[in-house]
Amino acid sequence: MSRTAWLPTIAWAGVILALTSWPRPPSFGLPPNSDKVAHVALYAVFGTLLSRSFRLTRAWPPSRVALSAISVGLLFGGLDELHQQWIPGRSTSFADWLADAFGVVTSALFLLLAAQQRREPVQ
Repeated sequence: MSRTAWLPTIAWAGVILALTSWPRPPSFGLPPNSDKVAHVALYAVFGTLLSRSFRLTRAWPPSRVALSAISVGLLFGGLDELHQQWIPGRSTSFADWLADAFGVVTSALFLLLAAQQRREPVQ
């Protein structure tokens, strides 16, 4: 199970990279900064998948799983933002990274609270 536990997480990271490598994406006439909702959603899923992968492959307490998912998610989001500076029509944005961070942190903390509700040991 440990090898396949990371497949959904890696696939989702690929989806994120494919979307953020799209030169000059359409705005669909949406208001400015409405893309932040998409950032939060994409990275909330990513944070959930990271948490799942760590939980399935490590014998760690839920708090360490959450911290690991958050750390990897924040790093990936930052690197993803940096890579966009080389994509035509894209730019590096601290606000986008904050939206990414909000999604990862929210999902990982939600799962941590769910683990606490199940009375799993938290350290």
